[in-house]
Amino acid sequence: MTQTASLWNVTKGGKATVQSFVGISAIYLQRMREIGIDVGAEIICVNRPPFSAPRQFQICDGVFSLDKSIASSIQVSYA
Repeated sequence: MTQTASLWNVTKGGKATVQSFVGISAIYLQRMREIGIDVGAEIICVNRPPFSAPRQFQICDGVFSLDKSIASSIQVSYA
């Protein structure tokens, strides 16, 4: 069963596919695309530290940290 949620909700080790962006400014959207986060991109949650610290996500061959405000604006589907 496929679920849809924000990237922030993906569990550690979970794989997700980007579906859309919600409430993100054009400058952040451009930066997301530059690092490979675009509709259809597959993302893996590498680490979920405690206390709402930025989470690490693997996109292609890179690992990037995203804070809650950015990761929450990326809508994904995952199993």
